[in-house]
Amino acid sequence: MLGMITLRQFLRWLRRHVFNGLGWWEKHWLRIHLASTAIGGVVLTFFLSGASISDVWDTASEFKAAAAIAPIGVLIYTAFAALLEAGVMAMVLALAFAGKLIDEFYERERRRKEREEFLIALGVEAERRRNETGGSLEEIVAQLVAEDWRPAQSE
Repeated sequence: MLGMITLRQFLRWLRRHVFNGLGWWEKHWLRIHLASTAIGGVVLTFFLSGASISDVWDTASEFKAAAAIAPIGVLIYTAFAALLEAGVMAMVLALAFAGKLIDEFYERERRRKEREEFLIALGVEAERRRNETGGSLEEIVAQLVAEDWRPAQSE
């Protein structure tokens, strides 16, 4: 039960912060990709060149070697980012579908509860009228249904 509550809370958080925030992503996706490609390309080139934290392209020859493999680093990073984005979009769509299913489940549960409450109120009203008039319960229920009887709304 705790896992279901946690999943439910996670999906609510996701819908509130991610799905409602998709308008922001649609406006800024190009800027994010431009910045991340440059940063990711530099970081990947750094690792491909074999540089270390203490030895960051100190000489001109090391910098030239890094510049020679920079297009490969950018290409690898861009391909990875494209694959990652496709995976992220698939996850977002799957979570949106799961959120829709959960919303539909809650709606069905709400309607079922309303239906049960209506049937209980109909039974109570039919019993009350049967006690007043002395008629059969089936006839009174049929009469209430024909009248389109609705329970009084509590405020």
